[in-house]
Amino acid sequence: MLKFLSALALASFAVGALLALIVTMNTPAYGGLHSDATVVKVSLLPNGHGTGVYIGNGKVLTAAHVAKEGVNAGFTVKDARGAEVHAVVLWFNEVADVGLLKLDGPFIDKDGVVDVLPAAKLACDTPDVKIGDYVETIGYPLALDRIHTWGHVASDISPREAGQLNFLTDLTIAPGNSGGPLFDINGKLAGITVAMSLAPINAGFGVIPSFVMLTYVIPKSVICQELAAEHAAPVKAEPTTEGTP
Repeated sequence: MLKFLSALALASFAVGALLALIVTMNTPAYGGLHSDATVVKVSLLPNGHGTGVYIGNGKVLTAAHVAKEGVNAGFTVKDARGAEVHAVVLWFNEVADVGLLKLDGPFIDKDGVVDVLPAAKLACDTPDVKIGDYVETIGYPLALDRIHTWGHVASDISPREAGQLNFLTDLTIAPGNSGGPLFDINGKLAGITVAMSLAPINAGFGVIPSFVMLTYVIPKSVICQELAAEHAAPVKAEPTTEGTP
């Protein structure tokens, strides 16, 4: 997420985005249009960025592998209109790959205007999305702002690694999308995107990645469970003392 991209990753994203555009031509209109305003950029300059979603009460949901990068310095969080605010890490769970940030104040743009963000719709009392359901993600892939891609749920929820529960979609993401929201057809939060996978191809001279991409998503049910659980505050690293006698 916080590393430079290869030319292959860039090409894969471009091809995937084109396929996603074709998919949208046959995709029903989404219901919760204000969900777009809940998506934020989570930056740790100069080392990179991820994506998050505002869930109300000054809190931003993102991936744990994004949140842990800002334990010491925090993040700059930017909304759709470019207003920014500093945020600190409340907690993260690396197994679940879910993290929560707390804004230090309101979003304020360069002219001193305060933005009030709507909260994403998170219905913890309803089932997770299922195979074939239309889904949408919005995020900050590569050096791009607020990119929408659409697709379908491609698998049931199952363990991926180290006990992590997730499901697959056929929509396109790229580094920078990590922690961004996945919305269902009604604009409700269905999960957060955390990783992409390029299907391997045997090219005769070796195995190479293809342009067939699948996206891993942490489901809403896991997010709700983590939000309801108690978490210890992350421990900040001690300042280095290299060169000190």
